[in-house]
Amino acid sequence: MSEYVYILTNPAIPAWVKIGQTNDIRQRIKDLSRDVGVPFAFQEYAHLEVADSQKMESILHDMIKNDYKKRRSINEITMREKEFFELSAEEAYAIFQKVEALVASQGGKAKLVKAEPTDAELADQE
Repeated sequence: MSEYVYILTNPAIPAWVKIGQTNDIRQRIKDLSRDVGVPFAFQEYAHLEVADSQKMESILHDMIKNDYKKRRSINEITMREKEFFELSAEEAYAIFQKVEALVASQGGKAKLVKAEPTDAELADQE
């Protein structure tokens, strides 16, 4: 089974991206977007196919927060960090490219794919 670490965007929060992990990106987007508190559906910007998505997600979250000094959202009730980061999708994609190259240089497998917008997403942008 394939595992993915993804970059999601949402027009309601344009300065932030969601970086998470799943084995089914389409279902994850549906699950996140159906909440009544989310005014617009999430859109996939890119994903990295990896052997261990939980480990890779943790590595990416730490890199973005510590190495790139990007702000991470916090649940103010539980005080737990969430999977949202204050950076553009392009910045996140560049970080994913570096990680893909690093994994390859160490003999591992990682495949970065930039998503093509769906017809519905294109219609929403008009």
